[in-house]
Amino acid sequence: MLRSEAGDSSFFKILRTYYETYKYSNASITDFKSVCENVSGLILDKFFEQWVYGKGKIELNYNSKTEATDDGNILTIHLEQVQEDYEEFHFPLEINLKFKGLSEQNFRFNIISRDTLLKIPVNDIPETIDLDPNNWLLAQINSEDE
Repeated sequence: MLRSEAGDSSFFKILRTYYETYKYSNASITDFKSVCENVSGLILDKFFEQWVYGKGKIELNYNSKTEATDDGNILTIHLEQVQEDYEEFHFPLEINLKFKGLSEQNFRFNIISRDTLLKIPVNDIPETIDLDPNNWLLAQINSEDE
């Protein structure tokens, strides 16, 4: 999940830097966090609070509907975090939409609340909606669509 948060290039640079800095010695979680932040340029307080010091996993229920508008279609996806172990996870969520034929679209959203409504303009009605298609997240994702 750190790889998804920091990106491939930063993630592998983090690993190399951490190894070179602390090989043959002891290091703490704080040391690792410091390397992650210095290399990536990100503030990772929330990430470490959730995934290192916190407990539980993301439990996400969602439903979707597509509505026609004057400018095309709007896909609305309602996300609700329902886990009990942790109040509200913040995480990047990738969504893959597949349409008739071989057409598909990918989106990435930063989820920062327990209840989220996404509105995505689309040309056609998606045949499939895949949340976290590459399984980056430690999550249980449930569709409530019929």
